[in-house]
Amino acid sequence: MTDTTALKQRLVLYPNLQDNGSFRGVFDTSLAVAMNKRLNLTATLAYRYNNDPGDGLKKADLLFVTGIVVKIE
Repeated sequence: MTDTTALKQRLVLYPNLQDNGSFRGVFDTSLAVAMNKRLNLTATLAYRYNNDPGDGLKKADLLFVTGIVVKIE
């Protein structure tokens, strides 16, 4: 995006090789913003989907994580 901001996204689909039509999906997106030369502030949104999770389980989960990254050189 800019010299101090980075956006990354990733989508992966995992097919079930034993059961046609079943799959899992993972979508991750993260944003990193440089606060100074050695510190980054990060925010990540992760979405997990399973079309056949089993009895009594949810099909989807959503996770939001923030953090600080320290670069050691």
